[in-house]
Amino acid sequence: MIGYFNPGVSMWSNSYGKSYVIYIFGGIIGSLWLGFVCKWFIVKNSFLEYLGQNTITILAVHEPIKRIILKLTEIIMQHFGVAITVGMLQNNVFYALIIVAVVVAISFTVICCLKQLKAYMPIKIRNNFMAFVR
Repeated sequence: MIGYFNPGVSMWSNSYGKSYVIYIFGGIIGSLWLGFVCKWFIVKNSFLEYLGQNTITILAVHEPIKRIILKLTEIIMQHFGVAITVGMLQNNVFYALIIVAVVVAISFTVICCLKQLKAYMPIKIRNNFMAFVR
């Protein structure tokens, strides 16, 4: 609704629409609304809690995993005679969702491996270099 009163907002081009005050007001209202929705609908969700506890690790490992999976998929598909490129995998919603599912599964596996590795590290390494692993 506030977008109708303040059109032209674009973070990409550093444009805040017609009024900076309406932009700030819309941001505050949107944040409060999102907080209300989360408080109202999401009471206890162990999956979201797991994601929240491991966000830094997921952000650290997902991009290299994604690039490897995309390239391997392209190579394997071309080996079987299917002309598919990384760009096609990224631009097709169905393929992209499959890639996301594979990347998430591998990321969770990497998190489990890092947790196991952290358990066998000396205390100094565990506290200093592996502190991002929960």
